[in-house]
Amino acid sequence: MHNFEKKNTNTAMNDMYATFVRHVLAPLDAFRQDSDHYTILEKLRKSQYASAEELRELSLAKLNATVSYAFEHCPFYRKSFSKVGYQVGEALDEKTFLKLPTLSKRDIQENLADLRSDEFAVEDLIANQTGGSTGEPLKFYLDQPRAVSRLAATLRHDEWADYRPGDKVGLLWGAAQDFADETNLKVRLRNKLLDRTLVLNAVSLSTGVMTDYYKKLCEFQPKVLLAYAHTVYVFAQFLRSRDLKVPSPKSIITSAELLSPEERKVIEEVFGSEVFDRYGCREVSIIASECSSHDGLHVNAENIYLEILKGEHPAEKDEIGEIVLTDLENRGMPLIRYRIADSAEWVDSDAPCDCGRTLPRIRITGGRVNEFLVTANDRLVAGTALTIFLSTEIPGVAQMQLYQKEAGEVTVRVVADESGVDEATLKAKAHSFLGDDMRITIEYKEYIPREVSGKYRFSISEVASEYIGKRES
Repeated sequence: MHNFEKKNTNTAMNDMYATFVRHVLAPLDAFRQDSDHYTILEKLRKSQYASAEELRELSLAKLNATVSYAFEHCPFYRKSFSKVGYQVGEALDEKTFLKLPTLSKRDIQENLADLRSDEFAVEDLIANQTGGSTGEPLKFYLDQPRAVSRLAATLRHDEWADYRPGDKVGLLWGAAQDFADETNLKVRLRNKLLDRTLVLNAVSLSTGVMTDYYKKLCEFQPKVLLAYAHTVYVFAQFLRSRDLKVPSPKSIITSAELLSPEERKVIEEVFGSEVFDRYGCREVSIIASECSSHDGLHVNAENIYLEILKGEHPAEKDEIGEIVLTDLENRGMPLIRYRIADSAEWVDSDAPCDCGRTLPRIRITGGRVNEFLVTANDRLVAGTALTIFLSTEIPGVAQMQLYQKEAGEVTVRVVADESGVDEATLKAKAHSFLGDDMRITIEYKEYIPREVSGKYRFSISEVASEYIGKRES
């Protein structure tokens, strides 16, 4: 599946200027900014091969330091941790850490000032904000050292996809806050000399826009394409339908949206490039990434303590649960046991990854918690994967979204093309996933809008969060 040795070579593969940037300009820029991210990067390159026990000791040491610091310097945690009997200096392990309360998005929205450390003035922190794809945008802060360690971790994970500073990159992205101001002369000059990024805004993908992006990619010839997962799939379908060929990037990094096996296959076939999936969020940056073995995603364990919970307890092997995150580095505004509303399962730790890295691995199983569908017998089905399957298997579907208000029923929102949709086949295939007892309604739409960030919401369930919190006995 991942044999790309015979693909065509383009100028990006032999980009001598990239070597100059990597070894001269980028280090000089780090020195100018007094940033030690290259020093941190070197440590991360080594720790990714550390023994499981060494990683555990490092993680627990950072975890206890983070909890102790938050208790002493953040009023919110001092109050919430005191309620469960936590005391400064108490040594927590994986089990006793579970007594600490989890943190919700609403907790952050309603207690922003009390979550910030009293050691920092607010003007000395870096403000950021999520795009609010689930209807809950929130503001948060990080300190400057955390911004540096986030950059170092990103560079480490980029290397797994053979993407390094100086390489030309095409960015098919939709988050406006990630785009530099191209009207600024200094920004344009930096991009030309150092960042070397072609920005392709993914918020709107019309035929005209994608035609323009095709021409720009042919001219720019990036070594790497970094893209929203479903967005680059849509673009790949567009290229294939018109028999348009773009110079093959060395790799394609997908993120921000769930990547299905079907979508990966199409993307790799159209571009002739290897896909590396990545999982992260704005609040903590890189969470986990694929290596060349493509057997789960390695967790950024030196910076993030990741739990997978079923209800309030750790998920068992092969059990889907909710991801709960603790940022081990951000002192400006610690995020401890943060419920991010995504779901995953652990990859078997007894089978080491072929790449040799010892970082734990997860498998993103169905996207966000509220994208799962609850069947008539309380079974959870990954709604996003089902939407993609139905969209590709049923002729006549231009767009599709699944919406669930109650368990045991689902509304299939469909934008149909001129050929129309075979409703009987659609329902039959949906029943094969959801069970014969599932009540299925088809609702036709002229258009299904994206989120403000440019992401698609394939499936929306009003009840999934309640059911995924249940732990089977």
